[in-house]
Amino acid sequence: MTRSTYTLLIALAFLSGCGDFGFGPGVYDFKATLAGGYTLYRTSPDEIVIAGPSGDAIPTKVVEIAHDQKFILAKQQHLRQRTPGSATDTYEEPVPGEFSYWIVNVARPTIYGPLDEKQFMTKRLELKVNPSLSLHDVYDYAPQR
Repeated sequence: MTRSTYTLLIALAFLSGCGDFGFGPGVYDFKATLAGGYTLYRTSPDEIVIAGPSGDAIPTKVVEIAHDQKFILAKQQHLRQRTPGSATDTYEEPVPGEFSYWIVNVARPTIYGPLDEKQFMTKRLELKVNPSLSLHDVYDYAPQR
């Protein structure tokens, strides 16, 4: 195989999203449209955010969501630097058992959070969020393959 053929194959793999080879968009990357012009973006296993039309956002790592036409609910897992204090290792990994919660009032639009679980439940009641709206895994929003 010539060098130019090899380069072409690499470029095609990158452009077609062959994330299984460790480069380019991964096969599990996706986005999903939510209420009020908000979008769920998954660009890597630990980079999952909800971005609003005016640039507001719920930061990574969003692990569970729910939404209707009035509200978006989100559960965010905390991340920490894998090697604290390292200037060269900036990779962040999930912190087991540490979460924050968020509520987006789509009509306003206003984002409440980060909240702990008790604050989240109190704010839900205060805002009159539909009690049947329950959080579920973000991967439920991934396109079926």
